[in-house]
Amino acid sequence: MCNRSCRTIGLLLIISCLAITRVDNSTAQHQTNENLRTVNAADLGKSVKIIGRLGKPMSEAVAIEGVWLFDRGTKASPYVFHVTTVAGKPLETPVEFNQVVVTLDSVRVTDEDSSLGETWSCVAVELGQFRNVMEKHWDLFYDKKMARGSWIGYGEGPFVSELLIARRSLERREGKRLPTLR
Repeated sequence: MCNRSCRTIGLLLIISCLAITRVDNSTAQHQTNENLRTVNAADLGKSVKIIGRLGKPMSEAVAIEGVWLFDRGTKASPYVFHVTTVAGKPLETPVEFNQVVVTLDSVRVTDEDSSLGETWSCVAVELGQFRNVMEKHWDLFYDKKMARGSWIGYGEGPFVSELLIARRSLERREGKRLPTLR
């Protein structure tokens, strides 16, 4: 009698655990779908604001300060602009922009423009675009023999944040040489 009851109780416990796991997975999927929003591109900048990596709405001008560092772990460019202050407030965790996505008045920052350890204070606008989506469709646009672009792979997803700096606002100061990243 006890043997049969124990098996029945054990079986009920297993079924209950499976049911709870299924409900948890369903809830997690539902929460993921709730976080996913569809927005029309025409609404961007009008009724929808995108908060950038700097913690401010993208396309709005903001005063920033940062320092140029060498990052040997990056393939696109070894230079990284390490933003430390936004709107006069120091960041808890600095935000990094690869040199490839930093521009001065829409002209890409080159090695001649930046100097390791140099601190820049300026007004900047964070912009962005879907660059990495090209990797998914590479074969549709380029010859199979062509090497994939060097820009593919930076950023944490298909959307890449870019930093546009107003050259006339730029103030530079020589800083102490900082250690390399990574």
